[in-house]
Amino acid sequence: MTAWARPTARAVPWSTLAVAAATLLALVLAVGLVDAPPLPESVAALGAALLVSALARCLHDPAHALLAALPTSLRRRVARRLALVLPVAAGLGALVAGVAERLDALAPDRPPLPAAALVLLAAALAAWSVLGRVRPELAASGAAAVPVAWAVLAAATPAGAAADVVVAWGRPGWPLVAAALAAVALAAHER
Repeated sequence: MTAWARPTARAVPWSTLAVAAATLLALVLAVGLVDAPPLPESVAALGAALLVSALARCLHDPAHALLAALPTSLRRRVARRLALVLPVAAGLGALVAGVAERLDALAPDRPPLPAAALVLLAAALAAWSVLGRVRPELAASGAAAVPVAWAVLAAATPAGAAADVVVAWGRPGWPLVAAALAAVALAAHER
């Protein structure tokens, strides 16, 4: 393990991921064990948004002001946080999705949840990078709000042209992901 991994892992708020995964697992178990109808698409998307929101919250760097003078850039510190947190979040998401599939707790005609999570993660990272330039202390909280707000908006939007934009994960969302990642690349540079 490299020298940065241990202090970075200690600074990551892992409890946010644990609470999000436990909440989703409890919901899936409750639906699956009582033979309730499968969760609708909007609830499954909100679950993906909750996990991505917890991942975005893990980007919070409490020592940002202290570490700003060091030669390691903010972009590199966040990339290291993502390198630690992303595999854990993906594993927790796969665990919840696997249990949901096993218990038939998800509707069979839903869009693929990994695509939804990827689109939501790209939007959260774009929001984090833009907010990080203006208010770095609020960047992680603002980025954590984006996936949940997007999923709620997608659930509340009636079918039509607006819904086609909001519910981009129903179809291949690669153009949207590419646009969000381009925004991240443009906005994440140091001042």
